Amino acid sequence: MAPIRRVIAVTALVCGGLLISPLIGASVVNAAPVVVYDAIGPTLPSNVSSVAFEADGIAEFGDLVQLAPGPRTLTSVSVVMSSQACEVGTGSVDCVSAAGATFTHPLTLKLYNAVDPLGTPTVGSVIATQTTSFAMPFRPSADPTNCPNNPTAWFDGSACFNGVAFIVTFNFPTGTVLPDTLIWGISFNTNSWGYAPIGTPGPYDALNVGSFTVNPTVGTDPNEDMAFIARGALAPPVFVSELGWTGLRPMARIATEAIADLAVAKTVSNATPNVGDQVTFTVTLTNIGPDPATNVQVTDLVPAGTTFVSATPSQGTYTASTGVWAVGTVNVGTPQTLQLVATVAAAGAQTNTATVTASDLPDPNTANNAASVAATPNTTTTTTTTTTTTVAPTTTTAPTTTTVAGGQLPATGNHSSPLFFGLAMLALGFVAVITSRRQRPTGT
Repeated sequence: MAPIRRVIAVTALVCGGLLISPLIGASVVNAAPVVVYDAIGPTLPSNVSSVAFEADGIAEFGDLVQLAPGPRTLTSVSVVMSSQACEVGTGSVDCVSAAGATFTHPLTLKLYNAVDPLGTPTVGSVIATQTTSFAMPFRPSADPTNCPNNPTAWFDGSACFNGVAFIVTFNFPTGTVLPDTLIWGISFNTNSWGYAPIGTPGPYDALNVGSFTVNPTVGTDPNEDMAFIARGALAPPVFVSELGWTGLRPMARIATEAIADLAVAKTVSNATPNVGDQVTFTVTLTNIGPDPATNVQVTDLVPAGTTFVSATPSQGTYTASTGVWAVGTVNVGTPQTLQLVATVAAAGAQTNTATVTASDLPDPNTANNAASVAATPNTTTTTTTTTTTTVAPTTTTAPTTTTVAGGQLPATGNHSSPLFFGLAMLALGFVAVITSRRQRPTGT
C-alpha cells in the first residue's frame, strides 16, 4: 500500500523563509549532548510534509537508523511535528489562532532493538520509552490577502503554508545505553485512531509527524525507502516496516552523552598496627563505564595521627600536601591504584578516606565515589615483671667449747658445715698423734 501523507507544495517549501523552531518541552541536561543521528538539520522550514495520524489512520510512525560513532548513553530524542490545528475554525478561511496559542496532548516515544537490521528488519524489544504531554502550537490564522491562491493558508512573510512545523524533545534519565542500530517510533491517540482511540474530536486530530527530504547530517538511514508504521487498519495496530517512503524520511534527532561510573575502594595492610609501625593504605579506582573518564582527580590525605612516608600511584602524580592524586584518563575495566605509606604516630583509630573530586564526565552513581578504611593501633603495652630475692646475711655466733680428750670442739654452731667438719677432723687427728707419741713405750 502506498504511504498516505500530507505534502506541502514544493514551491512553498523552496521559497518559504526558514524558521529556527524552539525545542518544545526541553529541560536542562547534565552534560553537553552529542548528536549521533540527525535527520532534522540545522534549520527547520516553516512547515514540512507530514503523516496525518487521524486522516490516514496511523497509530505510530518512525524509522530504522544507524548511529554515528560516539557515546551511547541516551539523553534525548527530538521529532519534527506539524500542527494544522486552528484555535478557532477548521482550517478553512475561518481559521483563527491567537499568537502563541497552544494545546496540550500526550505523545509517546519508543526506541526498539532492530532484529536483522541489515536484512529484513523487524521491531524487537523496547529499549526505552517516554510519554510526555507537550504544549503544541496552533497554526497561525488564515491569510487570504497574502495567500490568494490558497486562502486557508497562513503567510510567513515569504510563502503560504497549511501547517506549522515545530520540534518536540523527549528527555530520558541517564542509564539507557543504545545499540549502534535501532528503530524509533512516535505514537499518540486521536479521535478515531491510535493504540487507544480517544473517541472525542480535538486539535490532536490535525496533529501530524514530519516526513521530509532531509538527508541525515549525522548517522545514516540504512534503507531510505523504508519507514516503520502502525496503521489503524490492523487490530490492534502492529508497528512494521513499509516501503515506498523515498524522499519522505521521518525527521528525528538522537542525542547521547558520555558518562563514567567511577568506583573507589580502600584497603590497609595492617588494621591493628603498633605505634611506630608503618602501614600502607591502598586506593583502587575503577571505571565501570560505559565511557573513558578524563581528567580524573582523587583526594586522599593520610589521616591525623600518622606521618606521611611515601606515595606510589600506578599513573599520574600525587601531592602529599594537598592529598590530590591527579589520575588523568581512566579507561573502562582498567583499575588504577595509589599506595600511601604512613607511620603510625599516635594511638586511636586512624581513618583514611579517598574521594573522587574531579572528572570531565558526569557520574551516574555517586554513591561509590568515596571509600574509607581504618587502622586502629594496638593499645596493649608490654609489662616487665622483676622478681627480687633477698638473701639473709649469715650471722656468726661465738662458739662455746667442749673439752674432748686431746682438745676442744665447739659445743654450739653449725656443726653440719663442711668447713667445720673438716677442721674438726683435722683437730682430732692432730690430738691423736700427740697422744700416741706421749704413750709410746721406751725401747729396750
